[in-house]
Amino acid sequence: MASRRKLKKEIKKIQYELSIMSLSVWANIDMKASRADMEAIWNEISDLGDFSRRISHTEPGNAKGFYRQLRKDFAVRSSQIVDAMRKQLDA
Repeated sequence: MASRRKLKKEIKKIQYELSIMSLSVWANIDMKASRADMEAIWNEISDLGDFSRRISHTEPGNAKGFYRQLRKDFAVRSSQIVDAMRKQLDA
């Protein structure tokens, strides 16, 4: 298991990269048509910060399962954000 500090850094790094990706998507699409959709994506990205906060509050007695679930939830949420950005580019 990685240290909490390292895991937090990884989550923040991915959150930052998604933010940069969303800005590039924003620059390549019609601004009026999908402003609300992009704002929803930005809100989703900012909500990823909750994962780094969850690291500080590990469930006692089941740390290994907690971190597995946290990583799984984070991967699913990140994939959903990337898929939403792809839809914006395809539209």
